[in-house]
Amino acid sequence: MLSETESGEMELLREDEDMEQWTSVDGSKRSLQRKDDNDNLLPGAPGRGNLNSPTYNFLAALPTDSETLLKRISDDAEKNHGTGSGSTTGLD
Repeated sequence: MLSETESGEMELLREDEDMEQWTSVDGSKRSLQRKDDNDNLLPGAPGRGNLNSPTYNFLAALPTDSETLLKRISDDAEKNHGTGSGSTTGLD
């Protein structure tokens, strides 16, 4: 995968990577991620969820109006990938 650096150059972000992730359907447990045979509990409080690690309840609570949903996704992208976030992937 290629990623743009802060200077505008492209760099190889990572090689092929095997990763599995399990998220509790009811959100009662933290998500478990397995990479390179190492298991890690992902940060965050059980019972919630987010756009990158949704639970069933999180998805069911998302707005059904397309414009409201798009704004929610755009706000999340700005927060996690916008100016000042340190992300080099950009909003899109």
